[in-house]
Amino acid sequence: MTNLTCGIAIRDSYGQDIFGTNTFHHQQILTLTKSTTLIEFELDMNIGVGKYTISAAVHNYTNDAGLCAQLA
Repeated sequence: MTNLTCGIAIRDSYGQDIFGTNTFHHQQILTLTKSTTLIEFELDMNIGVGKYTISAAVHNYTNDAGLCAQLA
């Protein structure tokens, strides 16, 4: 699979997005093979105490209806 984008979103306990980024915005276009692929986002966070959710998604940026997997 080629031309893939992986992204993350962080939401607060009210479901409001407080941060999001993806590999496309970092000019890192992905190509996956049958082997395992590890994608890491490293960032400094200075957020308040509370409950947050992190979602991740992978999609083909030339076809949003293509591959899509979301983790919560």
